[in-house]
Amino acid sequence: MNEELKQLLRLVLDEKLSPVVENQQKMQQDITEIKKAVGRIEETVNRLEEDQPKDISVMLQLVSRKLDIHNMDLEYLKGKAGKHDADINRINKMMES
Repeated sequence: MNEELKQLLRLVLDEKLSPVVENQQKMQQDITEIKKAVGRIEETVNRLEEDQPKDISVMLQLVSRKLDIHNMDLEYLKGKAGKHDADINRINKMMES
């Protein structure tokens, strides 16, 4: 009788604990997948951090080129305005005489 009771108890325990063990295995698989996903996210963040200074440098070079072009245009316009001022001054002097 004692042996039958042990077997019955084992069967009941196996039946009750089986879902718990399965859930634990599934949770362990999920944790493994989450760790992999976190690793991929970290790699992506690191890659972005490495590329960020390069991107900023390229943007600054582009802005610098555009400023150079605007500065050339301003220098040209200053020269034109100076020439026009000189012409106006000359005309005014001629009219005063």
